[in-house]
Formats: sequence, C-alpha cells, structure tokens
Amino acid sequence: METDETYPLPAPDPALEQDAIGGARETDGDPGWRLTLYAAWVAQLFSIMGFSFVMPFFPFYIQKELGITDPRLVPIWAGLLATAGGVTMIGAAPLWGMIADRYGRKPMVQRSMFGGAVILGLMGLVHNVNQLLILRLLQGAVTGTIAASVALVSSVTPKRRMGYSLGLMQMAVFTGASVGPWLGGAMADHFGYRAPFAVTAALLFAGGCWCFSAPGSASSARPRTR
Repeated sequence: METDETYPLPAPDPALEQDAIGGARETDGDPGWRLTLYAAWVAQLFSIMGFSFVMPFFPFYIQKELGITDPRLVPIWAGLLATAGGVTMIGAAPLWGMIADRYGRKPMVQRSMFGGAVILGLMGLVHNVNQLLILRLLQGAVTGTIAASVALVSSVTPKRRMGYSLGLMQMAVFTGASVGPWLGGAMADHFGYRAPFAVTAALLFAGGCWCFSAPGSASSARPRTR
C-alpha cells in the first residue's frame, strides 16, 4: 500500500556549501588553508630537527669546548642548561600568545624561527658556559615554534579538517625529533661540536623563509564563521 508520507531531509552542515559540480567544500576556513598547512609542516620539521640537532652532545660541548673539566660539575651544568629554556618560556609563551591575537599568527612563527636561528648560531660561538646559559634563557623567551605553528594552522583550517591538520603537525614534530639527534650526533663526531650549531641556525632560517614565502600562508588571525 502506497502512502504519501515524507521524511525530512537532514539539515545541511553550515560549515559546508555546494560547489558548481555538486561537491562539498568548506566555508569556515581560509581558502588557502592547505598551502598554509603544508608550509607550516615543512617549517616545523626544519625547526624541530634543528633544535634537537645539538641536544645529544651538550654535556660533551661544555666539557671539551667551554672549559668545564670537573666531572662533578658537568651534569650540573648540563641539567641547568636543559632547564633554562623552559623557565623563560613559562613567562614568554602567554605574552607571545597575546601578541599573536593582536597582530596575527604568521609573524609569531617567523619570530620564533628567525630568533631561534640567531640564538642557536651564537651558541656555537660562545667561549664559556655562562654565555651559553644566557643564550639558553633567551632561546626560551624568543622561540616556541610548536605553539606558534599550531596556532597558525588552527586559525585557518576548517573545523572538519582540524584533526587531520593537527595530526600532520604532530607528525612533523616527531619526525624532526627522531631524525635530528642522530644527524646532529653524527655531524659532531665528524666535524666537531661547534659545527652542528651552524647547521641548526641554517635549518631554522630556512624554515622561517619557507613559511614567509609560501603562497597562501595566512599573515594574520582570521575570525571564524560560526
């Protein structure tokens, strides 16, 4: 027996609209979000690879290059240097976040990478451990590439692709953290402990340039459509 009963269609997703050929496309993100994501991914990979480049041999660097020859002081200084960056980052991170809200996310990515390039390059030129400690404190205050890059990507990505985008950014972090120490240790073994700092600076500078020149990268925060 036939009936005229009809069933209501599901409500359309406000974050999607139909394009000319009937396919769904996102409307709540930046049109160039994919280009921004891929540029930030490469920049993040370079930055994490660079930061982890010098970590394996820090105790040997302060012992053989900076004059800390007492075996009892080496682990103390190594621990202090490892802690210093995080201490200053505690206070600097909220400040950079407020500046990003006002002036945009992309400048914060460039600030962290170009600033890190200068500081890590100078670390390879220091003559004593006190100078290295000061630079480590400055590194924590100036850098913070992970937060800056994730904020940039999340500000332009459509909500329905947020999981994919942030997962890809985490992949860049883990890839850089896996490859960087091995390459940095091998370079220090062949070319000395100061050479990897120059390579680190070059990687961070390249990451900042890549983010700056990539077409479609957002230069400022963009409010979402609700």
